[in-house]
Amino acid sequence: MKRRTFRPRSFLPILFGSAALLFFLTWQHIQATRLGYRLSQIQHAVENQEQVNAYLKLELQELCSPERLEAIGKTRLGLVLPSYDSVILLEPQLTHYLPVPDAAKTKFLNPPLKS
Repeated sequence: MKRRTFRPRSFLPILFGSAALLFFLTWQHIQATRLGYRLSQIQHAVENQEQVNAYLKLELQELCSPERLEAIGKTRLGLVLPSYDSVILLEPQLTHYLPVPDAAKTKFLNPPLKS
């Protein structure tokens, strides 16, 4: 029977392949960890921005409330509510609105080329 001899050259590709696989798996794990941390940071930032947005919506509602505007008008600006007799209601008139000619529409849609 023939005895097999150990050949280091046949073992080298397996060794390098295993090392490359180990480095790849380590790199992949590090990247997944980094992306997980980044995702957590972004989710935290989104939550903060949602809280700021909710606060700003509430502040906008408070600033635009009719009661607040009426109080500012009365105290700071000296405005008073009009009496019933001083209000004049006008009928809407549609004769002031003229149709836009087609040439004006196409001029804005297709501007002339400058040479």
